[in-house]
Amino acid sequence: MQIERIKLPDMSNAERAILKRSAGRPLAEAGRALGIFYALKPPEIKPWQEEALFAVLCMSAMWREDERGTVKPMEDCLRRIRQSDSLDHRIMALLDTSFDGGDGLLTAKLSRLARQIRTSGEPISPDFPELFKDLLDWDSTDRRVQKNWARTYFVNQEENNRNDK
Repeated sequence: MQIERIKLPDMSNAERAILKRSAGRPLAEAGRALGIFYALKPPEIKPWQEEALFAVLCMSAMWREDERGTVKPMEDCLRRIRQSDSLDHRIMALLDTSFDGGDGLLTAKLSRLARQIRTSGEPISPDFPELFKDLLDWDSTDRRVQKNWARTYFVNQEENNRNDK
């Protein structure tokens, strides 16, 4: 399954607001966003992929297309907005959370972090197609997604700290 770009089509401000307000909620609690989601869902998305796509579409709605700035992987965006150890703790808790496709805990944490990126003032936005792929692989037994996120967020941060001195 290859999604090249998560781009919301022209929609009303009200529809975009409904998606933004649904960020972090499971699909079962989508309410008014349910119809918008199914109108936007590409036909190749399987039912088991819908939770991940819904989460990504709702987070994507936080940015208008002209506000996206530089698009980077989510973990790199988080590294770029790091200003305190509290974000480190939130990232560690995120990496320890499973995505079972229904309870919404992981997507709630991710949505809060996406809002933090959005309000950081940095001209960046997450690479939502990559985030979609990461969510689909989140619960793999080798934890490759979590390892990659930790490597990007923590290891590169150490290298940046050394280079800044």
